[in-house]
Amino acid sequence: MEGEKRKILSFWQDKRVKRICHMLTDAGYAVGIAGCTLPAGMPRGVTLCPDWREALKSAEIVLLPLPMLRNGGRIAFPEEEIPFSEFLGLLPKGTVLLCGMPEKDDAEAARRAGMTVCDYYDAETVKQRNAVLTAEGAVSIAMQELPLALDECRAAVVGCGRIGNALCKILRALNVKVTALSRRKESLLYAESLGCKGVLLSKSSLKELMQGYDVVFTTVPHRIFDAEVLSRAQMLPCGRNTLFIDLSSSPGSFDAAAAREYGVRLLWALSLPGKYAPDSAGAVLAEQMLLLLKETKREGTI
Repeated sequence: MEGEKRKILSFWQDKRVKRICHMLTDAGYAVGIAGCTLPAGMPRGVTLCPDWREALKSAEIVLLPLPMLRNGGRIAFPEEEIPFSEFLGLLPKGTVLLCGMPEKDDAEAARRAGMTVCDYYDAETVKQRNAVLTAEGAVSIAMQELPLALDECRAAVVGCGRIGNALCKILRALNVKVTALSRRKESLLYAESLGCKGVLLSKSSLKELMQGYDVVFTTVPHRIFDAEVLSRAQMLPCGRNTLFIDLSSSPGSFDAAAAREYGVRLLWALSLPGKYAPDSAGAVLAEQMLLLLKETKREGTI
């Protein structure tokens, strides 16, 4: 088998890990879970490693979360605060780090310490599939939160990157009237080809979003919805507040204090693939992990 019982120690414990562990064990890897709790649904043969420091001594591969670190340079491990700099000192040279979205400086520090760094999120296929799952999750939230059918809604999508384009495609397939906003005209071409109304993103166009829309999805990781824009928020004619769903990474698209002040109905929906479709999201990541491990094996790293 591909893995030939090479040992992987995982410091990741969210819902995606179940599918990941199934695929890794099916490929022949021996998987251990660091910590004192074994997530539900693990395949037979996955072991619990409460003494993770001891387990590191025999692990050839370490699986770290997505994203890898919390604020302050600590591994996003729910059971213990582990500074990444200290963690590197515990790893044998030559250890393969499977990690998600490491900062450039952290990846370089790991390489200098003799580790092989494999970013399982850094592939276009992964990002595109993740975008679709994020968009599906966002539409699911809108369906649950809105008091009317989506095909009766007037919706806006702010930002026409991977997630924004996936949202436009799904919403138009549901016959939703969609306005797409982007800073660049060329970024609007795909949305317009789907039948969306394309609008250049500006302060004035954002102010127009504060009235007449049932739901607004935003994917821009900058605080473009500031107090000046949010002060224009108005109730819809039927007495409902517009639902704003922020899908952007930190710091988000909104000035949260101003949103509260002006009564804006705001949901900040992060990490939707792992919440909305953890098995599908886990499979996408596991496929990329297996490709990376095959590459390191071919190069003689492990």
